[in-house]
Amino acid sequence: MMGLGRFKLHLVIVFNIVIALAYYLDNLNASYSELSSDIQNIIPVAQKFDNPKLFKSDLFLDNIENVKYYTPFYVQSLRFIAGFTNHDYVQAINVLGLICHLLFGILWFFLFFKFVNNFWIAFLVSIVIRGVIWLPGLEIWGISDLWTIMPRTVYISLLPLPFLLLSSSSSSYLRIVMSGFVMGFIFNFHPITGLGGILLFITFIVLIPVYFPKEKWFTWPKFIIVILSVLLGMLPFVLTYFGKTSSEVTYSIDDFNAAFTTRIPSYFNEPLQFLKQWIHFKTLFFILPLVWFLISSIKNRVEFQKAKLLILMTLVLVLIPTISVPVEQLVNRLLGLNLRLSFQLIRVQKVAVVPGFFALALFLKSFFETKKLELRFCHILLESIWC
Repeated sequence: MMGLGRFKLHLVIVFNIVIALAYYLDNLNASYSELSSDIQNIIPVAQKFDNPKLFKSDLFLDNIENVKYYTPFYVQSLRFIAGFTNHDYVQAINVLGLICHLLFGILWFFLFFKFVNNFWIAFLVSIVIRGVIWLPGLEIWGISDLWTIMPRTVYISLLPLPFLLLSSSSSSYLRIVMSGFVMGFIFNFHPITGLGGILLFITFIVLIPVYFPKEKWFTWPKFIIVILSVLLGMLPFVLTYFGKTSSEVTYSIDDFNAAFTTRIPSYFNEPLQFLKQWIHFKTLFFILPLVWFLISSIKNRVEFQKAKLLILMTLVLVLIPTISVPVEQLVNRLLGLNLRLSFQLIRVQKVAVVPGFFALALFLKSFFETKKLELRFCHILLESIWC
């Protein structure tokens, strides 16, 4: 990349290697108690694949077909790594954490650098985005200790890849296909977060021509190619999931709802209650950069367009998952089905924090460039007075 010298590149790589190794070495003696409940649920699935005779008479694991749909890419990746740790799955998670820490820091840095073209700001924000923060729906963003190395963490570590593959070249059909396919492919690591990433990706490429009409690289034929490429990448999970689950009602809906509400909080099915969870002090961390960047860029048409693009992307990533709840309820009533996807789909909102990080990077770039110009002006003024 232009403007990225060898020293700076080495600094990014070494910095992230140090972080990754520090976490890895710290967890060499880790136990199951240091894993999240999500990972503790996943490990028995991996063990069942390793030895089909395990967990006999278990409600779910007795038949491996019951759990084949459960984040298969993550499970199989973990099983592969466990082959090098003597099937010690805690250490397999530790190795996966080492890989994720490296990918997370380096790929997010390159993506920020691609969009702001300022090394120090990209480096700073790539560190900030690592921070673990709890979001509505008991979701988290970020990467830290062993308990965070869940399927969603693997996914967000890889999320920059499709955007890095995007090119402004008018003849970049291959790059477009690769970008769309990779976006669909990494979806398989965590489909819920993956849907958020796909929504982010599609919203971005649709809005680019709206806010930047001179960008001729994106056309409707390319958009169709992107959609098809994304769908192709998604196929492994889609075929596995819909081949193993059914929405046909062959049981008591009342009994199902009673069981469902004991496991899933009611606000997952109440969009307004879910949205209220965003009313929190920590939300300002994502909202204020958007507002600051919008205000600070009013006099700069290009930067102002970027600010509007980021704000609209944020709104889309919040509102569309929210709408999934009433839409599903309507379909269930009209068709007599019992679809239960919206309580998962509404969690896609967590990806709405991503534009806020880019707004932070762009605001910092604008701020420091302005200060640089002011300092240069003062320097010239002082020189003229002195002379």
